[in-house]
Amino acid sequence: MNGKTINVTWQLRVLMAKRNVRSAAALARLLEEKAGYKINATHLTRYMKDIPPLLSIDLLNALLATLDAHISDLLVEEEVTLNRIPAPAVPTSDQPSLPEKPKRRGKKLPAEALPRPAEQQTPVTLNPPESIKRISGPKAELFPDIYHEDHNEK
Repeated sequence: MNGKTINVTWQLRVLMAKRNVRSAAALARLLEEKAGYKINATHLTRYMKDIPPLLSIDLLNALLATLDAHISDLLVEEEVTLNRIPAPAVPTSDQPSLPEKPKRRGKKLPAEALPRPAEQQTPVTLNPPESIKRISGPKAELFPDIYHEDHNEK
């Protein structure tokens, strides 16, 4: 699909160069002399850089009279062709709608190495030997990884 649009370019700098006007200050002097329009050179610099968002008819008339130009010399229309990329087609039943999941790399862990659910785990009861209970006192907490069921059997 190709679309066409009109692009308007601001040609004030080009027009100034064709008329041998080299600066914003020189254009400001010419505007005051020829058209009686007074404008600051700083403001005029903004108009020289890009197409102004707002432009008074008085300034437009003064620019055209001073530079001895027509409005089509200052604002140039260009037709631009837009090449639009067509939207992708909807996937059919023989086409996958999503890309395939990449395969995992690395080794698979054996089932024994995987953690078991809580209901399958065997509870560990802490019953340390009597000699340790006397040394540590009644307020000391015991470490669960040191005391297992093995100590009860001794």
